[in-house]
Amino acid sequence: MRASRRFSSRRPEVGDSYRDSLGLGEIMSILRIVGAVLGVVVVVFAVLVVRLFWIAGAFKTLEPHFDGTCENVPVPPGPEDLVVDRATRNVFLSSTDRRAMLAGGDARGDIYLLALGDLATAVPLTQGVPADFRPHGLSLYVAPDGAKTLMAINHPKAGGHVVEFYDMAETPRDDGTVGVALVHRRSVAGGAMRSPNDVAASGPGSFYITNDHGSTSALGFQLETYLALPRGNVVYFDGAEFSVVAEGFRYANGIALSPDGGHVYVAETTGHRLSSFARDGATGALDIAGTLDIETGLDNIDVDENGDLWIGAHPDSIAFLGHAGDAAKLSPSEVLKVKTENGIPVSAEQVYLDAGDEMSGSSVAVVVGGKMLVGDVFEPKILVCDLP
Repeated sequence: MRASRRFSSRRPEVGDSYRDSLGLGEIMSILRIVGAVLGVVVVVFAVLVVRLFWIAGAFKTLEPHFDGTCENVPVPPGPEDLVVDRATRNVFLSSTDRRAMLAGGDARGDIYLLALGDLATAVPLTQGVPADFRPHGLSLYVAPDGAKTLMAINHPKAGGHVVEFYDMAETPRDDGTVGVALVHRRSVAGGAMRSPNDVAASGPGSFYITNDHGSTSALGFQLETYLALPRGNVVYFDGAEFSVVAEGFRYANGIALSPDGGHVYVAETTGHRLSSFARDGATGALDIAGTLDIETGLDNIDVDENGDLWIGAHPDSIAFLGHAGDAAKLSPSEVLKVKTENGIPVSAEQVYLDAGDEMSGSSVAVVVGGKMLVGDVFEPKILVCDLP
């Protein structure tokens, strides 16, 4: 008889010979190395999370205060930026329903006129031009001959980013107020405007804008925000071409010129810094002149007739993110007054602080005629305060 043979049905697995060659000590060493690497990853992740919450202001103790009195005035939703014409005491308001916009809706916005004597009446000004209009930052330029240009950052639903130019026609009235009509002159777009947030008009056809982020992808955008990466910049448009004139900002946000046009101010939201740049009026070039660290999420800047800066801010950015998704979740609001010397910021005073009950998500403050007007990113109202 032929002897029968028995064969194993098990196939050799990759790594069998390698495991067989390892002793218990070697296996334990590998496990210790893997454990150490995982431990480092956990520690690094924990540090990044704590850093994020620290930068966002989640650990702050807020003590609301204001020495004056305020009231809420209904306006169209999302009055994110305000600009004041101190010669006429007219206030211009940039409005977009930003929650509807974030949800993918059409959410066409408008620029509205608020007369200081009648803040309860918001008059739309853009006459439907352009049709795809979702305004963000605003800026007013007054030429030496008195001609006025209003500029607005536009994020069209169709995509891309644009700066809209409006010429301003004014009509004096018998009651001392001045009526306003806006005539659309030009739309300027360009690849240098990757993520424009605010605009500062430097002439009838020139401007500076802040790109709050350097990335255009959703992932890159989020990484820049949550890791506070310094990839924002400032871009200058001379009427024909764009050029990057300053960079290295952590969420570059508000931008404004000094009254004499000699300095440009830039606010960083996650960088918690206000920078001043000396400006070359002929070329638009910027040279750093000074910085001031301010531990809050800085937003838009308004410069008063004395050269002082008024800044809307977010003292708790984590709460602001919650408020962006749900109006019922409150976001603290803050207004700062920054003193300057020779165009350089030297000190910051917290003028207004609220836990979010009176105003949530403050983004801008302007002062005119003894009143302070505070706008916000999402809500259908502004705060009108009598200064002490």
